[in-house]
Amino acid sequence: MRSAIVSMTLAKEKAEQTARSFICVGALAVTISFFTPWHAEQITNICATDAHGDTLPDRLVDGVLRYFERSYYLERVQADNVVVDYCGGKSGCEIPDRSLRRLTGATAHAEFCGRRLSKLVVSGTVVFKLTQGWLNSQYESLSAGIRRTGEMMIAIDGLLLLWRRSRR
Repeated sequence: MRSAIVSMTLAKEKAEQTARSFICVGALAVTISFFTPWHAEQITNICATDAHGDTLPDRLVDGVLRYFERSYYLERVQADNVVVDYCGGKSGCEIPDRSLRRLTGATAHAEFCGRRLSKLVVSGTVVFKLTQGWLNSQYESLSAGIRRTGEMMIAIDGLLLLWRRSRR
């Protein structure tokens, strides 16, 4: 009987220690998101640019926009297909998925800097253009996501810790 009580006490202490650890990790994530000296990557490090800051592509691709297994690609006649946007992983699509999904089947023109998409024109409309403003917004979105995750970890694990202590 005594070993069961000791075992339950150790399990509670381990759960509290885990909650405290998650609170610390959350606090670290919030701190990092606020005080990091990082900044969005400069567009000039990704692509050559002209005097106006517009990218200068090194490869042009024309085809029909298609979607298959969480990837958008250009289907080309008598040539390999070219992936325009991969929508896998936690980050999702680079180009908002809703705007591209309704355009599948239309003719498209893509410009690339190396392997990076710099501009996508579908049926004569610019759907995506790589700019410094876009890079900055992606960085801000990532930073805000890290901050929200840290805040949620602190809140949830703090509440869990308070709840466990109130049951003593």
